[in-house]
Amino acid sequence: MGFSTQRGLFRHTSGQISYDPEARSGTIEIRIDAASLDTGFGLRDEVLRGADWFNVQSFPDIISAASASSSTRSGRLPSKAS
Repeated sequence: MGFSTQRGLFRHTSGQISYDPEARSGTIEIRIDAASLDTGFGLRDEVLRGADWFNVQSFPDIISAASASSSTRSGRLPSKAS
């Protein structure tokens, strides 16, 4: 059996970042429409959207959220994902 690199993207995404400079804290949320998967090969996309992979019928959105409650000297916020 051989392996190869496959590429694709999600065509519909959104996100929100909020930051309070006085509290030096912030949050980020990224939302991806799982059904918007596009690898350039329709048959593969349908398989990936199915129950064995992304199961877009039961889980239409992929969500990543993180928060930070302090910043480093450089001003960067270390995050804690949920």
